Amino acid sequence: MSIYGDVDAQQVFLTIAASLDQNHLTNSSLQLRAGFENATILQSELAQIAYQPDAAWNSTNYKGRSGLYAILNITSSEREYPLRNDSAMFMGGSFTFTEDDPRSPSARAQIVLNYFCNGLLEAAQKQTQAYCCAGYVPPNTVQKLLLLAGLCAILLHLCLWVLHRKLFGLSGNNVQSALETRRVVAAVATTSAAVITCFVADRTALLEKASKDVDLTTFIFLTSVAFLAGIVTCRHCQSPSNASNQSKGSAQGDHFFLSRQQTEEWKGWMQIVILLYHYFGMSKILWVYQFVRLLVASYLFMTGFGHTTYFITTNDFSYRRCASVLWRTNLLNITLAFVLGTRYDLYYFPMLTSVWFLIVWITIPRTPESGVDMYYCVRRTVLSAVVVRLTLERGASIASLLNRFGAAWIGLPEIDGGEFLFRFGLDAYIVYVGMVTAILFAWSKGRKGLPHHSPSWSPRACPRLSSTVVVLAAALGVPAYAWFCHAFRDKIEYNKWHPFVSPLPVISFIILRNSTCRLSTHYSRLFAWFGRCSLETFVLQYHLWLAADARGVLHTGLFNNLLRPIHARYMLGVLDTALIFTSFVSISCSTSKALSILTKSLVDLQAKILLVIIGLWITNLAWSIPALGRHDYSY
Repeated sequence: MSIYGDVDAQQVFLTIAASLDQNHLTNSSLQLRAGFENATILQSELAQIAYQPDAAWNSTNYKGRSGLYAILNITSSEREYPLRNDSAMFMGGSFTFTEDDPRSPSARAQIVLNYFCNGLLEAAQKQTQAYCCAGYVPPNTVQKLLLLAGLCAILLHLCLWVLHRKLFGLSGNNVQSALETRRVVAAVATTSAAVITCFVADRTALLEKASKDVDLTTFIFLTSVAFLAGIVTCRHCQSPSNASNQSKGSAQGDHFFLSRQQTEEWKGWMQIVILLYHYFGMSKILWVYQFVRLLVASYLFMTGFGHTTYFITTNDFSYRRCASVLWRTNLLNITLAFVLGTRYDLYYFPMLTSVWFLIVWITIPRTPESGVDMYYCVRRTVLSAVVVRLTLERGASIASLLNRFGAAWIGLPEIDGGEFLFRFGLDAYIVYVGMVTAILFAWSKGRKGLPHHSPSWSPRACPRLSSTVVVLAAALGVPAYAWFCHAFRDKIEYNKWHPFVSPLPVISFIILRNSTCRLSTHYSRLFAWFGRCSLETFVLQYHLWLAADARGVLHTGLFNNLLRPIHARYMLGVLDTALIFTSFVSISCSTSKALSILTKSLVDLQAKILLVIIGLWITNLAWSIPALGRHDYSY
């Protein structure tokens, strides 16, 4: 990089040189010397930056460009940047610098470094640009084709909606078939609209992006407001017969203990906390980080409990069931990985739950007619835990294998093996606690003479956990865990203990949640509604609630433009955030319903859908193999 100009440019040069020396070139062979034609040069193995004095700041003509400018990689590309144009960014033409002036050499030097370095760093790390000074990476051919297909699905849905009245002239069977087709097309269109919205919001400059501001006070206030709203909407739990319309095929809705409504409520309030946690950058505050890690562990506990209960109750270990769960869990995040060019494990929770579902599917044996063999089930569960532990001991090899998926040019989304194993290992045992809990629950139900392969709604199956000793132990378990967490000073030390201590507060919460008849038979409708779309809110938050793949936050800028004369910046920000949140939750709810329809349709198609998947995979594979002379924009 070469900088030409007067004493102001010299100050910018010295600031950049000092920044490079401090941040990047400390271990390199540095030298600051007077070079050819009185140029001052900072040179190392990694970079070269030169300052050429030029008193005639705005009249110099160098290679056809006049004024003060810098050249990136002058030995190869000669990319030029007219530094004097940065005056437009400073609202004035004066270049008189003071220590606190935003037009100081440090600010101008940062602009130059951002202009040259941000885009290169983002491209190299395959990350999205949320802030200024780096361009957006254009979509590749596969992304364009998928976006076009989504637009076609939306247009087809609109056409069918316009022609809907003509369907009444058909015979009964034709009407049913046409309505089913329209229903599936509507689901495809809804999902496509959500994905396209993610692309527009997070891969274009249409909406504003901003950095996260750590704000503990606002986080606690909004969390408290959400919990108050949840308490206000408390209602009596429905019986399984009434709730079956909402939970078809789910064994969890058939039980008094951890009923469908209760687990949905649990997921709902946890998801609200997680959304606020990400929005306000609370990972920097240790106790909040520990609490949210516990919430993720609770999700995985429910994964182990729910799937184990289903398999024991129904004995449905079919490939159809396996495909249905995997489709429902992964359809959205895999689509986003292809369309937005992200890693598959960026949305880590669907990948985690998918792996754990497969582990549960393999581990739990079929239930004989005589009842649950508790000891055999527990032995298999312990054996599975040992295998997982031994696998984690070989973490480096597993991570290397996962990393090769993206580098092998086989047309699959990339996976960061190290990041995935880190998250997998953090909650390596809580799922087994959920499995054992489900096994003990089914076994105790069998001892009371209740059937195992049919749902039941009997207080005898799930007695209230009213034992004073048990409740007191649970009440002490929560503060004991909090006291234990308080002893840690950083995340690294806490993460070493988290897999072993997280089951204590989770089990304590379950006992306290069901400690009285009123607590166990009531639930929050607001939290339960939110919990029914918790998977979609978790995935879509990366692009519709947050920005830059969760590195920043999203703003519309609408209220700032419409209400510019109103000098109430904070209130305008609140309105903007409320608009973003409302839109995000609405899209998530609609997408959740659409994905349920799509999952059933895809599973019904069976072999036919495999041909479509293979075709899409071959298309992506053809583009992912670098061709001679073609620039790879797929990041």
